Amino acid sequence: MEVAGRLPTAAGAELLEAARSAFVSGLNVTAAVSAVLALAMAAVAVAVLRQVRTGGSEPAEREAEPALTDG
Repeated sequence: MEVAGRLPTAAGAELLEAARSAFVSGLNVTAAVSAVLALAMAAVAVAVLRQVRTGGSEPAEREAEPALTDG
């Protein structure tokens, strides 16, 4: 914006408009890519969590501790 202020009025206005347009375009691309990545990670999380057992329906198996013997 500083450079655009040093240019003649028409050229400065064109430069500012081009800079704003490029910034907004980059922001839109970044938002779209972020949304796609978020959806992909949500799909991965669903796929991984489907394989996890909740443990509420079956009793947990406990390993027997070795018995202490007097020896």
